[in-house]
Amino acid sequence: MATSAGLSDPGHHVAQLSAVDLLRALRQHPVTSATPVMILTNLPQRDQQKLVSEGATMYFERSMLETDKGTGPFLRAVAELLAGKPEAQEQN
Repeated sequence: MATSAGLSDPGHHVAQLSAVDLLRALRQHPVTSATPVMILTNLPQRDQQKLVSEGATMYFERSMLETDKGTGPFLRAVAELLAGKPEAQEQN
């Protein structure tokens, strides 16, 4: 995969990219341009619009997961994403 972000370079690790750079690279490449992308982040909600405008399909703030109460909301969001149902949205 050749992109301006250098994802085709075997020495380039995804962890070295910011979420915005990764989204841009995915959206620029024909093979991944339509791939749904869920952002699971510690970033506050104010960053949601930036990530969605860069191509995130769904935004999920980790602090809202409340995994001590179960994983139901997160798993439902993943199922919706895989089913192709969600528009760019925040899940909480």
